Amino acid sequence: MPITIAGSGTITGISAGGLPDGSITSDDLAAGAVTAAKLAAGVGGKILQVVSTQYETPTTVSQSANTHADMPFSVNITPTTSTSLMLVSFSLMGETGGAPWDALAAFARTISGTRTVVLPSSYGSRAPGIVAFSDTYASGNDNDSTPGGFYCHMFPDSGRPANTNTITYTPTATQRAAATFALNRTTSDTNSNGFERGISWITVMEVAA
Repeated sequence: MPITIAGSGTITGISAGGLPDGSITSDDLAAGAVTAAKLAAGVGGKILQVVSTQYETPTTVSQSANTHADMPFSVNITPTTSTSLMLVSFSLMGETGGAPWDALAAFARTISGTRTVVLPSSYGSRAPGIVAFSDTYASGNDNDSTPGGFYCHMFPDSGRPANTNTITYTPTATQRAAATFALNRTTSDTNSNGFERGISWITVMEVAA
C-alpha cells in the first residue's frame, strides 16, 4: 500500500513496525500514553511496581498457640492487572519467647476486609508456615538476649484472587505453644552491647504475567 499524506494532516499506508528504529523519541509520546497496564499487556515478566514498608520500633507480639499472629506493620498494593504475579519478601528480626524450633512465619493477604494467611495447601495436624525461625543461639544464658529472624525471599503469591482490588500484606508468626515474639529486639532488651536491636521489613513486587 502506498504511503499517503493527506491535507488534513493524517498519514495512511504505514504498517506496524514500518518506521525506522529511533524515529520516535520519548518526547514524541503524549503524556500518560504509555501506562503500566499497556506495558503489562505487552511482554510478560516486567516489574510493574514495588511497594515496601520498613518497621523499626522495638515491640512484642502476643501469640496464641498454633495461631498466626499479625506483626504490627504491613504494605498495601493495588494490582495493575488481574493476572499479574505478586512476589512477597519479608524479614522479621527478633527473638521468640517460646521454643525457636517451633516457630514459623508466613504472611496474611487481606482484600476487602477478608484476611487469608498464605500457608501450605495440605498440612493436617502439622504446624504450617512458609519459613522457619533462623536461630543464632538457643541455649545457656543467651537464650533471652540473642536474636534470630524469619527470612522470606520472593515468595510467589499465586493464589491471590484475579482482580485489581487493593491487597494488604502483613507478616505473621506462630508458635506451637502460646508465646511472645520480641520484634526488632531481644527478649530482655537490656541497654547493653550484649543485647541487640534491628529493623524488620516487607516488600511486594508486582510482575506482569
